Amino acid sequence: MKIKGKLGFCILFTLILQLVLMPIQSFAEYRSASITQVVREAVVTTTKGDNTKIKYTLFGTEENYNSSNGEFKFKSAYYEEIIPKGVKVKVLPIGFYFEEYSRKLYGNLDASMKRGQSGKYELVCTPFEVVYEFPNEGEYYFSNAKLHYTDPFDRRSTAEVTNTIVNVRDYEKYPQISMEVYDGERIVDSSPIESNDLPPTRQKFIISPSEKLKAKEGAIGTINITGHDLLSTQYAFINDPDATDIDWLDLESTINIKNPPDLLDEEGLKSRYYDVSHMPLLTDTEKWSNRGEVFKNPKDEIIIRSGLLETARDNSTGYDQIKDNLFFGHVGAQGVDYKEAAKFWGYIVPDRTGDFYFAIQSDDGNYAYIIVGGEKIVITDYFRDTSPRLIYTNEKVSLKKDIAYPIYIEYFNWGGEGEFQMFMKDTPWNGYDSFMGEMYGNPIIRDDKANNFRVPNSWFKATSNNDPGENAEATFEASKVVKFPEQSGKYYLAARSENKRNNVREVVYGPFIVDNDPPEIILEGDTILNIVADGEPFKDPGYSARDFDYDLGEYVEVEVNVEILFNNKVVEKIDTNELGTYTIIYTAEDEFGNKAKETRTVIVTEGIILPKVMYIQKGSQKTLEAILNPDTLRVNWSDEAGKNIISLTNATDNSVKVTGNEVGVEVITASIIGTSKTATTIVYVVDLKNSDFDDYMLKSETMGANTLFEYELPTALTPLFGAEEGINIKYITSGNISYNGGDGSIKATDKGRGILTAIMTAYDEEKDENIEIATVSQTIPILTVDAATNVGYISSDYAIVTVSFKLSDGEDAETITGSKEMVLGIAPSIGGIADNFKITKAIKDEGNLEILGNPAGNKRVKVKINGEGDYKLTLFLDLTLKGGLKIGEFKEWVGNNTNVNVNNKFYLTIDADEGSAFVEHISSVKPGNIPNIK
Repeated sequence: MKIKGKLGFCILFTLILQLVLMPIQSFAEYRSASITQVVREAVVTTTKGDNTKIKYTLFGTEENYNSSNGEFKFKSAYYEEIIPKGVKVKVLPIGFYFEEYSRKLYGNLDASMKRGQSGKYELVCTPFEVVYEFPNEGEYYFSNAKLHYTDPFDRRSTAEVTNTIVNVRDYEKYPQISMEVYDGERIVDSSPIESNDLPPTRQKFIISPSEKLKAKEGAIGTINITGHDLLSTQYAFINDPDATDIDWLDLESTINIKNPPDLLDEEGLKSRYYDVSHMPLLTDTEKWSNRGEVFKNPKDEIIIRSGLLETARDNSTGYDQIKDNLFFGHVGAQGVDYKEAAKFWGYIVPDRTGDFYFAIQSDDGNYAYIIVGGEKIVITDYFRDTSPRLIYTNEKVSLKKDIAYPIYIEYFNWGGEGEFQMFMKDTPWNGYDSFMGEMYGNPIIRDDKANNFRVPNSWFKATSNNDPGENAEATFEASKVVKFPEQSGKYYLAARSENKRNNVREVVYGPFIVDNDPPEIILEGDTILNIVADGEPFKDPGYSARDFDYDLGEYVEVEVNVEILFNNKVVEKIDTNELGTYTIIYTAEDEFGNKAKETRTVIVTEGIILPKVMYIQKGSQKTLEAILNPDTLRVNWSDEAGKNIISLTNATDNSVKVTGNEVGVEVITASIIGTSKTATTIVYVVDLKNSDFDDYMLKSETMGANTLFEYELPTALTPLFGAEEGINIKYITSGNISYNGGDGSIKATDKGRGILTAIMTAYDEEKDENIEIATVSQTIPILTVDAATNVGYISSDYAIVTVSFKLSDGEDAETITGSKEMVLGIAPSIGGIADNFKITKAIKDEGNLEILGNPAGNKRVKVKINGEGDYKLTLFLDLTLKGGLKIGEFKEWVGNNTNVNVNNKFYLTIDADEGSAFVEHISSVKPGNIPNIK
């Protein structure tokens, strides 16, 4: 009984405990977390041998947790997949492994549920990427993968992984380059050339013999580059086919997408429907969002469907009316036992150039992209069940008129109502435009506005390719006409292109010889010859011509043609009995048609020849000589009456001394005695002289060279001054100065002397050269001071010294303070060096010193100082040396005075008349240590 009583008590206690705990348990929260799907690209197209990256993205549900925790981590997330045979796994994410024997790829992921801004908890897991290589062409199906996970609350489950089809194609590895070269209208014999798809990177097309071009007449090269996904197109003209350091130039051509060979001239897109009988009707949203599951069983029929819109609407049997068209409007067949899935592919070919934003309005899911320039632009991505809804990504798609761009679309309907339409506009979409409406709470385009945005049926073009999916490789073509350089030389035309796979093709074509330079004609002797009428045959001084051969790299001889003109008529020879001017014309032509021409003038005169021009410097003299034939003839000399520009002296039978008196122009005439035959010479008198420069330079100092000279020219020569073939002045230096031709300055390089010489030249037409017409030189003393010894250097009649002194009051320290000023006179005693001197300049070097001036005939310099301290200044002296002293006997003042007796001291005196504050303390001022400069 007791036992029975105890048992009853236990049961009663248990019942009571359950009743007490029941309210608490009723408030306990049920928590879970789901990874619904791992999504990757449904279709990938790549090139044989390329590394291809596939991205995996995890999706999960949103959850509401009543918790203060911001994050709940999954206990585990384990991914595993069997990789198809023939696929190489190249790069794995961290924490992943691949077993070659079992073909198993596996690894662990970090996933968690994090609270977002909305307050709900969302799945967070970084997408991972795997890089594969496909050595062979074909289709590879990635369909054997699972993700096993344990959520943060210890519940285990498995997520589906979408399937991926990889289409591997064998595209050309390298960009293809072809070239043609034209010489004017003529295509050169070796053109065109075209590269192949074999290594190495650089393919050389060397031609022999070299092609010769006439670049001035329009020698051009046409470069054509085609290839998949080109990144760059460049060209260059080079001199060495093996050059590596090439300055490539952008081809600066528009790279166009080349319409592919599988493009058909038929409106519409290829379509393939899939058997979805295994899929649930109007249930299991998660399964319908799995592309691998939806597109598991393709139907055999592939047809081209028009981009026109079916008009069926709000008909319970509306699906019966959807036949051969790609798109259809809303079908309100609610509850109809209908489900479908389809893929559409081909090209979109716009009839205008512009930026477009595409959208798809569908019931249910859709996914679409367009390939532009090799880049996939996703325009819709909403592969899930929905009532009619306008779907877009608002990615801008830039298209060009009449260019074919690959397009790919997926669509499914899981039963009931349906709709599938494609729209576009020039600006981004939003749900608030006036043409927008709603259906079941979703944004749609209103029926009465839909035609304004529908993509034209004519834009859709079919393909002959029956493989659905992306054509990720776009074929490009670029063409450019480049002009050969006009500068003569040996050239190779080079082109370079690189594609997205980093494959580079270089083509070098040549050599081509461009020669626009005429031959060089060389005339021996003068180009203007004066000969007397003596009846003797004329002998040409000599001529030749040469042309540079760029193939040989050296000069070759060229034939010279000679023609003689007299009175503008062609004559056979120069008749030395007939007076006048003959012109000899020398011409030469190379194989490129470049012509050269030179002339020589031969003047036959009557027995006397004088130079046309003579230049004389004012104050100088030159001899003018006449050439007579026969030399027994005699002449009289005369100048212009009333002029005094020149004077003639020491006249002989055939020469005269000419002196330049004044700047100007005068004519000298020579007359053959006993005849009327004369000749004249124009004399130009110029004046080039020293300026008023009477100073010195300091070491390292610079000054303008032209400031040391002055010139005067006759009016007739002034316009020619500074001209290339006129009057010029050049400078040369010697000694311790240098000349800078860039800015026309001279610089003192060291102590001592420098000599600057100015040379005036004039262009002489008869001699065809510049001749010297005037010269003058300037000697410049260069002075300096040794900073350590204060020794000054002397040159000619100039000297420079530095004086350092200390001012103190001796023992009377309390009488003088550093707050007052005084005026001191510093006077040097030259002693045995000079009879006279003057201080021309003083420069403060150290101390609070102000230089006031040079009173007392410049024998002394006055300075104003501020109290006690150390002072330093530099003095420049103009000396009159003692008689008998020569500059060669001393170069500097130094301690050794064995050759010259030097007694040179500087004394300081206080100038009471300057109002010094220390007048009453004259006897107390001590000059300190005054140097005995020697």
